[in-house]
This record gives sequence, C-alpha cells and structure tokens, in this order.
Amino acid sequence: ATTPVLATNTVNGKPALRFDGVDDHFTLPSGFQDFTAGMSLYVVMRPSVLTNGFKIFALGNGAGAQNIGLGRAGQTAGFQFFNTNAGGEYSWFNTASGLTAGETSLISVHQDGGTAGNLSYAEVAKNGVALLGQTVFVPPVATRSLNYIAKTYWNEGMFQGDIAEIILYNRKLSSQENSAIQTYVANK
Repeated sequence: ATTPVLATNTVNGKPALRFDGVDDHFTLPSGFQDFTAGMSLYVVMRPSVLTNGFKIFALGNGAGAQNIGLGRAGQTAGFQFFNTNAGGEYSWFNTASGLTAGETSLISVHQDGGTAGNLSYAEVAKNGVALLGQTVFVPPVATRSLNYIAKTYWNEGMFQGDIAEIILYNRKLSSQENSAIQTYVANK
C-alpha cells in the first residue's frame, strides 16, 4: 500500500517512481555507516506539490539519532540539508530557493570528509549550480537502520511527485567524477 507507482514517460520521456504524498515511500536496508570520507548525493526529481517539510532522503535511526537528510525547508521554496552528531545535536542549512512544483531537476549534495562529530563544508546544488554551502557535522559512524526515500521521521508532509534516480556515495567525488555523473544523468 505504501509502494510508489512506476510511471512511464514522465521525466523527459523516461520512467520514474511516482509518490502520492500520502503514504508512498521506500524503506532502505540497514547500513550507510561511515561518511568520514565525505558524501556525494544526486537526486533526479520533479515534485508535483510542495508539501510542508517533505523529505526526499532520510538516513538514520529516528529523530535525532545519526541523521542525514535532504528535504524541503519548511514552507519555503528552498532545500534543507541536515545531519546530527553522536549526541543528537543537529546541524543544517536552508537554501533560499531551488524547489519549483512541476520542474525536473538534478539536486546534488556534496560534503567534505573529516572526523566524525567535527564540522566540514557541505553544498547543495541544482543542475550543477550551487545554491548554498555551509559547515555541518561530519555524521557519526553508526549503522543506520531507519532509512527512507520520500518519508520523514517527523510529523510533516510527505514527498509528492516523481523521483527518477538517486545515487549516493560515501565519499566526496572529485570534480571529474561529479562531471561524469552529471553527464550520465543528462544522457539518460
């Protein structure tokens, strides 16, 4: 009942998973342990409705527990990237813009590596253009067992729209590798 629908010919003529914004989501397996070498996340998405605080991507063990997430910044047209340290303290930043209902885009997050619990620089970009970057915690090394696509740990709206692809690396990719991912997505 919570499985999104495979919709054909949706994102530039390609298939995507369509989330209903009510209860559709994916539960990912446990893991996603070590991001001390950084992180590179890519999401090809097209939200159909901008529901309050929706999450595109959430890794962790529940609210305040080893979290890494990307979603909408409240009721704004911006993204929020957040994570926690081992003590459950949050670090986050919100972009001023980037979200438009009905618009297909490649959203990426790149975070530098470092010692877990210390700060490192992270940046959110749309279609290869930086929206904003700030320092956030390097996530703790932990097995994350409550991992979702299009679901949140909090009482917020659910993602409604299409997600065509998510690619996650547990290291920050080089500029050449980043260009190769953007070319791959553009060609696909």
